[in-house]
Amino acid sequence: SKQREQLKNAQSEIRKLKSALMKTEIPALLHKVTLVGRIPLFFGSFHDQSNEELKELATALAQKKPGLYFLISSDAHTSSLYAQLSSEFVSLISMADLAAWLKEHAGLRCGGKGQTLQGGGPVVGLSFEADLKKWLLAQQ
Repeated sequence: SKQREQLKNAQSEIRKLKSALMKTEIPALLHKVTLVGRIPLFFGSFHDQSNEELKELATALAQKKPGLYFLISSDAHTSSLYAQLSSEFVSLISMADLAAWLKEHAGLRCGGKGQTLQGGGPVVGLSFEADLKKWLLAQQ
């Protein structure tokens, strides 16, 4: 019981430290936003981040600069993703269409409401980011 409590505290502390570290990276990550047609896109590929961590980061980035934030985290066998579209761009792309494209193109299953998608599936290929950009351009 005492060990379980210590483990829980350690995991909580790790989460706090990872969150603090991510926040220090926000200015550098914002420099990676690229304009794809009329939509500022941030594509971030991470390793072993939880969906909650991806969501936190996407939200923090979007508060600084509106756009489409697409974050994917992979381990050896699977990927999880979180995508968030700022309200300024909802007339340009449909998140439901993006979810359908992700399923068809990469086997990623996701759902969401409004301007967010969350999901996962197999590890994506090396051309995934370029393919996503091509899809985005074709939507506008």
